[in-house]
Amino acid sequence: MTEKNYQSLTITFLIIVFTCPINFLCAQSLLRGRVTDIRSDEPIPYVNLTISDSNVGTASLIDGSFQLFIEQSHLTDQVRVSCIGYKEKWFKLDSLVSLNRLFQIRLEQEVIYLDEITVSAALPNPTEIIGDVITKVNKNYPQSNFSTEMYSVITVPIQTGVEAQYQVESIMTGYYEGYGSSRKRFFKVTEKRETGSDPLASINFGYLPSWEIQTADLLLNNRQIGIFNLEFLSDFEFKYQGITMYEGDSVFIIDYKLLRNFNKVTKASANEGNYHGKIFITTNTNAVVKHQFTLVHDYEVDYKKIGDKYFPYFLKGHRTGYLRINKKNIPIIMSNEVRITDMELNSPKKLTEKDQVIMLNMIKFNPNYWNRYYPR
Repeated sequence: MTEKNYQSLTITFLIIVFTCPINFLCAQSLLRGRVTDIRSDEPIPYVNLTISDSNVGTASLIDGSFQLFIEQSHLTDQVRVSCIGYKEKWFKLDSLVSLNRLFQIRLEQEVIYLDEITVSAALPNPTEIIGDVITKVNKNYPQSNFSTEMYSVITVPIQTGVEAQYQVESIMTGYYEGYGSSRKRFFKVTEKRETGSDPLASINFGYLPSWEIQTADLLLNNRQIGIFNLEFLSDFEFKYQGITMYEGDSVFIIDYKLLRNFNKVTKASANEGNYHGKIFITTNTNAVVKHQFTLVHDYEVDYKKIGDKYFPYFLKGHRTGYLRINKKNIPIIMSNEVRITDMELNSPKKLTEKDQVIMLNMIKFNPNYWNRYYPR
């Protein structure tokens, strides 16, 4: 047997606390901040912040920034800060709010060396693990109706000699008739805010903030494409990469790559393409907590456990295309990040197909909403 060893990498978590002039007279407090690596000063994305015993939480974005609204009723609660591969930490919200200044939280990366095993001991079979994920979707993910409120930010950088950037934020509600490939879901965009000049305004392009929900969450894909289909598992190569910790659970890390039958597996129009990814799966329940993959474009979806079920709460996508400018094809990289800001499990807000509003060009800017809930 070997001793357990740990290596730690310290990161800095910067929280700027904004409150009303008199905290107890204000319905909400707003925590804003940015996560950076203390050694490289690079932003740390996708760090989870969750208020204890609630569905309230957020995740840091690609640039490390985040914001979290705190109701007065939660000021006596704690916030959990966690990220895959790092030791989680807990902080009292009232102490953060009372500081009313920049606050630093340091997270340590946790690398665990397991006890020695004999050469004859078998490693976990990644194909069997993925198979268990598929067969346990109904057990691990909600089968009753639920609704969500989501915040999306779409960014379009354009290379036209001088780099320009267009960004559009939006708020949308979602209604799920349970969770699974055969379940219906509907989305309604209610608010939007634009920054910069829209490069596709001349064609009235309809940006779709719900696109990543439809494409990145393959567990929910109604076409049953990709890795989470028992019929296609033999077309993939799997590699078991070990175990790490995530929010108190141990998780398998599995890499995969599609070897053949691209068109059949992905339902894509092209005959060949690049499809590979990495999945983090709980060792005790075989539930996916994070899935990163490339299928023509790059995607990620993170899941959060509420009670005994897992819900998608953060999704992102990076897509590449071309824009015709001055008779030239200019490459565009369009990114979208979607995070759940609120969730209703007991009395979900029902939407039907006729309620759906999915394109941002149908929404007008409401400054009162953004100044109140997402001030700059």
